Amino acid sequence: MKWQLAGDWPAGPAVIPAGTILDSEARSWPMPPPLDAVALDVESALFMLKEYDPDLWHRIIFARDIDRAAVLAEAASRRRWPNGPPQSMSGPSPSSPHPLPPPQQERSAQQRKDLEMPKYKPRKPRPVRKPEPAKKPVRKPDHGDS
Repeated sequence: MKWQLAGDWPAGPAVIPAGTILDSEARSWPMPPPLDAVALDVESALFMLKEYDPDLWHRIIFARDIDRAAVLAEAASRRRWPNGPPQSMSGPSPSSPHPLPPPQQERSAQQRKDLEMPKYKPRKPRPVRKPEPAKKPVRKPDHGDS
C-alpha cells in the first residue's frame, strides 16, 4: 500500500513534508494516513475507506488510474458484510429466529376483482369556445349643438 502526501503531516515530533510517498512496508509513520494523502493503489484506497467514517469518504483522494466508483462500491460492500456476502439469498436458515411467513391462500374471484385497479375511462373533452369577434364601437353622430 502506498500513499503520497498532498500536504505537510505532523507525525509525532517530526513533520513529514508534502510530496512524500508513504509505503506500508516501512512502518515508521502512524496509521491511518491523513485524509489529504493520495491513495496510489486500490489496496491503499480500500484501507483508507475502511479506516475513515463514510461521511468523510468524499474527501479521500485516489490516484487517476483508480476507478473511484468501483472502489467505493467494494468498500460499501465490505462495510455491509464484514465476513463476506451471504452464501445463499434463498431464505433464512432453519436456525433463524425469523421464519418465513406461511404462503398465502388462493384468492377468490371476488377478492381478485376487489383488488383490481379500476378501468381507465377518459373524460369527454371540453368543448372549445371560439372567441367572439370584437365589436366595433358605435359612434354617435355629432349634431353640432354648440
